[in-house]
Amino acid sequence: MEDLNILNRATFDDKQQSFKVVIQPCILEGYGSMDLGGPLNVFWIKHIAWKYEYIDVGFPGARVRLPLKKPVVSVSDVVTDVDTALPPFQQPKPIAGKIEFKVKNTNLDNNHKLELTFLLQGTLVRPKSGTEPLSLKAMLAYIMMDPGTKGQLAMQEAMTDELDQTLVQMGLGSIRESLPKGFGAIKSLPAPIQAAIIQGLISKGQLPESMSALALPFAGMSGGKPQLALPDADPQKEESVFIGDMMEVCPDECQDVLKREYLRKIASLMVEKGWRRI
Repeated sequence: MEDLNILNRATFDDKQQSFKVVIQPCILEGYGSMDLGGPLNVFWIKHIAWKYEYIDVGFPGARVRLPLKKPVVSVSDVVTDVDTALPPFQQPKPIAGKIEFKVKNTNLDNNHKLELTFLLQGTLVRPKSGTEPLSLKAMLAYIMMDPGTKGQLAMQEAMTDELDQTLVQMGLGSIRESLPKGFGAIKSLPAPIQAAIIQGLISKGQLPESMSALALPFAGMSGGKPQLALPDADPQKEESVFIGDMMEVCPDECQDVLKREYLRKIASLMVEKGWRRI
């Protein structure tokens, strides 16, 4: 499990939201809107249910004509013109900012008032102020985790937070300020690419120089050049092949920090240590 700095950037609240739409007699459709507390707040719907009743309010000509038809409901762009119960969604559906509701009275000639209450189960995600908002993909990934995995992630992030506080107190700079999305994305890459990316961030001033030894997997490599594990290997050829492999597996977003000088240095160190293409 790697630190992704998820919980420092957003809160996740599992809850049930309810909302009532009332349609007076002789009105075909009713509408309503539930504010989620901010345009960046996202409610991930796991299940939508509703209950309804027709109420005689003394309107002239009111009577019950059987069989009653089921009301037709819509919820934002998640559910459109549905009149039957829905199973839970296999993958939660996101709605940002506010939830829009629409109800159609399918028993208009009964002259009754219709009251329909929506019951929405899901997770409300709210970004924390002063942090970079999570992407929808990151929100979904966290929501879909099982409780045990969420616990491991929380522990990993807490450990990184403690390390960050120690580094700040020592005057070495903040990991969280330099990498607000956490080390997870970088640590998921091969170790040589981690080194090149972090060294690139240091050169751009996005990480303090003092973090080089902490972050770079190859920071301690020095000294004379050992012999290759296979004596017939061509060092220049192997370094070129190594650089080519790194560029092939590196994600697009890492290209701007993979400077040629760092790639050559890392490739040289790896070949010195005995690396070669088999």
